Formats: sequence, C-alpha cells, structure tokens
Amino acid sequence: MTGHRSNQGSDKSHRLREVALELFARQGFEATTIDDLVVAADCGKGTFYRYFPNKEALLDQLLEDHFARLGDAIEQAVTANRPLPDKLLAASRAYVAVARHDRHLLRILEEVKVRMCHDLEQKLFRALTPQYVLLCSAIEAEIAAGRFRPLAPSLFLLALLGALHMLLFREIRLGRKATDSDLKQVLSIMLQGAMTTP
Repeated sequence: MTGHRSNQGSDKSHRLREVALELFARQGFEATTIDDLVVAADCGKGTFYRYFPNKEALLDQLLEDHFARLGDAIEQAVTANRPLPDKLLAASRAYVAVARHDRHLLRILEEVKVRMCHDLEQKLFRALTPQYVLLCSAIEAEIAAGRFRPLAPSLFLLALLGALHMLLFREIRLGRKATDSDLKQVLSIMLQGAMTTP
C-alpha cells in the first residue's frame, strides 16, 4: 500500500512539472499562478504544497531535471573510448539534443534569467563538473602528447559552449535549426585553431 501511495505521489509531482512547463512557456512564469497550475494539473493546492513550497521551487525542480538529463547525456559522450575530437562532437550533439528536448524550459529561462542568472550558472556548473573535468583532462592529455596547443582547457570549453548557445538561440528564437553539419563546422573551426599540425 505504501509503494502505491508513493507512486501516486510521484505521478502527481510529475504531472505538476508537465503542466508547469506548458503554462510557464505559454503564459509566462510571472503571469502563471499556483491556482492556474493546480487547475491544469487537476489537483488541489494542498497537493501542490506537499511537493513545492512555491512556484519558484517548482521551476527549480524543472531545472534540476534538465541538468540531470544534460549531465547524463554528456557523460555518455565523454566517457566513451574515442579520440578527443569525437568526444567533443558527441558532447556537443548531446548538449543540443537535451536543449531541444527542453526547449520550453529554455524559453522560460529567457524570462527569468536576469533574476536567476547567478544561481543558474552555479547549478549548471555543479551538474556538469564531472563531465567538465573529464573533458579538461582529455584536452590536457592531448596537450601533453603534443597534439593540442598549450592553452587553458577551460577557455576552449567555454568558447565551445558559447558557440553551442548561439546555435541554440538561433534555433529556438529564430527558427533556424542547428544541423549536425553546423556542429561539425563549429568544432572544426575551433580545433583548427587549437590542434597542432602534424
């Protein structure tokens, strides 16, 4: 009986998160009320407050879910046994795929980013630290082997992340899809400047 109750609870929490994504994206985070959320989720306010003390906490949970998906996807890309350029391309593909999956959340973040900017950066960094360390280590190994110019791995990864953000911005806000060819071209340009010639 307890397991059944637990499943019902997680189903209600999941339903509230689904509804929040839809309403926050359509109406805006600020304009969406807790009353809107409970009506759309077909639950009472008590149920809402059982899981979330306020709508900011609900948005926080949506972000945690996003960062967990992002971390898992990138970890699979960077832990595979393959050359660094292939790891970077796989990580870029994973990043874009998760962003596409969570495009409604990214639109919501556009609205609240000024208020949450510092907190968002900290959460993203915490979520991706293991993958970031793995990629930095892979770049450092390439530098030690003489295949990569002696540069700060963190700056290279920051530049790559910035390029991915621009491609995603263009896709989500302007409707021009970031193709696999775009990802390969961005990475190729960056690697041409970073890798040593044989």
